[in-house]
Amino acid sequence: MPDSGTAEPDFFQLLLHREWLTEKMIWHGKCYPDFILQRARVYQALQYHDLAAFDAYTVYTLCQKELSDEFVTDLVAHDLDGRPWLESTGEGFGNERRIHTARYEKLRALAILMRCFVQMGATADAVKMRQELREEVSVLKNTNSDDWLSTKLPYTELDMNDIDRVLYASTMSHFGQSRREVYSWSSYEPDRNSTDSVVELNKYLSVISSSLEAKVTALPAFDTLGNATEDKSYQLGLFAKTDLQPRQEVLNEKSLLTAIRPLEDAICDACGQELEEIPFEDVRQCDGDDCDVTFCSQECKDRAAKEYHRPNIDEEEDGDVAWNGEDAEDDIGGTSGDEHAPSIDTTNYEDQNTQEEPSPLETSSAPICGNTDLSTIGRPTNTTTPEWDLYFLLLTRTIAMSLTQSIHPLSLPSTKYLWGDFNPTPTPTTLDPHHKHHLTLPFSPLHNLQYTLDYFTTLSLSDPRATPYSPHWLRTFDFWILQTLFAKFRGVANATQSTFDGKPEIASVHPGWCLANHSCDPNVRWTPKGTRKFFVRTREERAEYKRGEGGDDGDEWTGIKAGEEIFSHYTDIRLPVQERRERLKEVLGGDCRCERCVVESRDVAGH
Repeated sequence: MPDSGTAEPDFFQLLLHREWLTEKMIWHGKCYPDFILQRARVYQALQYHDLAAFDAYTVYTLCQKELSDEFVTDLVAHDLDGRPWLESTGEGFGNERRIHTARYEKLRALAILMRCFVQMGATADAVKMRQELREEVSVLKNTNSDDWLSTKLPYTELDMNDIDRVLYASTMSHFGQSRREVYSWSSYEPDRNSTDSVVELNKYLSVISSSLEAKVTALPAFDTLGNATEDKSYQLGLFAKTDLQPRQEVLNEKSLLTAIRPLEDAICDACGQELEEIPFEDVRQCDGDDCDVTFCSQECKDRAAKEYHRPNIDEEEDGDVAWNGEDAEDDIGGTSGDEHAPSIDTTNYEDQNTQEEPSPLETSSAPICGNTDLSTIGRPTNTTTPEWDLYFLLLTRTIAMSLTQSIHPLSLPSTKYLWGDFNPTPTPTTLDPHHKHHLTLPFSPLHNLQYTLDYFTTLSLSDPRATPYSPHWLRTFDFWILQTLFAKFRGVANATQSTFDGKPEIASVHPGWCLANHSCDPNVRWTPKGTRKFFVRTREERAEYKRGEGGDDGDEWTGIKAGEEIFSHYTDIRLPVQERRERLKEVLGGDCRCERCVVESRDVAGH
């Protein structure tokens, strides 16, 4: 890796080295652990500990596969000659040399994982990695007699005193925080405030609302510590195009970017609508073989087949052409579902790629349908992490949409313009090892690493495009892309709770609905399940507080005037101001500064 005496050249050289390694992986075309581990070290040097952890975890898993007699993973690693990984290592030396090599590579991966988990605060998993690392060092010392391996042991023996001091002083946690940024090498994040973006969003909005339009608006700004500043943050918002009357429906949006935690047929797989509320004759079943997926309407069934869940039918039935992938190329362009479905331009999908990829015609046309091995990943029966499960399931729905529509996941109509609450993209000076990055993106080794790798590996058995570290995967599903999606979901997804156990069971992302900014005195209300609808609040539904000069007093409320902003709400507005603000901190970046919160907090302080 290039070295330099100043931080600035190192930063750029590390970025170039990351790019070079990624392109080398694409050129090789297969999963080669040495390249992956090299890139993990580059990510570690760049202080992207989440990205380093995924690469290191992949190598760790491949080593476990070599060392264990039990099933570990279906992922297959290869050497530079295209042969199975470590096959040539044992030639002439027997199986012992291969085992030693796998142990050493596992040691390197464990060292990276341990340090990354410590940096992100996932201390319980760091302790586990530390213990396993020490056990591997002990095994290598006791069983190795070859000079070639002995010379490498000093490199792998870590001075873990600093690590131990951090861990002993920390509360044990299986969760941490990672950086939340638009990566400097990403070309997929649009300028949401640009004229072109606003025009495209309004084209989308015109299908789901004749009364609203998107505009750029100024919101209160916070620093990286969540403190209020005098600056303004310019974001998108929804505004009334005409006068809107109380009780008037002003938005009607159905989104298929939906995650459903329970595996049952009581909820529409496409939009999350509870089927007990739907007439029995309207309910539809997937036509695929061995598939129990249920939909609330023919519309949802048809859109699902187009957008994420193509049925696995190979024969023509009743004179109709069955779904067999033959129209896959026609889907590229963003129309999702029927001819009236909202559309967002997606023409930048892999425009700059030169490596030939397998087309949808060369892969499984229905990799999701009837795949029970896939559907159980991320859905543990007695889960203690339902919210985390739902964010992971939103990711898997996005992956299915990308493969079905042949659109890059960050260019999908459902994800392209989502607000990710990203921190500023780093500058060369932030490579300082003592620089403290603002870590705001929640991280779970179980969900971000284990579930994610398991999902892609299982999916790759029916669709090679999903094979981890294949050319298509690196361009379309590399871990930085997944982390970008997680950041967006964390910023805009909403969930509904189960009526049985009170746990969140359905999460969804509605690109139009989530454009509305928050106020604890909202002027619209919305439906919580299935299709998202906005209704103008009546006077009785408005929050009660002493409004400031120039504001209506509630009794004079007659609706929303043309040009006024639409305000939704991201928390229970019946709660006291302190509790509302505490709940909103992660979403807003600091204390809510809507007029109601300012007035009520001042009243509380005065007493």
